[in-house]
Amino acid sequence: MQPTMKKDFISPRKGMRSGVPRMVPEGMFLWHNHVQHCVGMANGVNGFRYWHATLPVDYRKFMRCQCGVVDLPHYSRRFAGKQKCVSAERVLINSGMTVKQARNLVREGIDWS
Repeated sequence: MQPTMKKDFISPRKGMRSGVPRMVPEGMFLWHNHVQHCVGMANGVNGFRYWHATLPVDYRKFMRCQCGVVDLPHYSRRFAGKQKCVSAERVLINSGMTVKQARNLVREGIDWS
């Protein structure tokens, strides 16, 4: 029997409206989408999302991710290719800010949560 999408992919937003995951529930694994991200980026910022999915990991759909966004074992979708974190400044510039605006915001300190 094929599990339903609703059961397989559970958004952590119910327990974590924003912020960075600190744990993975038992029997689940953590994965994120392909949106450009930086270290410590919170759920929902600039379209970046974390999800939980039920174990076992389907390696036809997911691959172990070494991007460093969180200090937890996590995965990304295989079709998205290898993921990596970029600077916070680069995320802001790519989301529509000018270089000057992005640098000033980074200098002031960004609270991604």
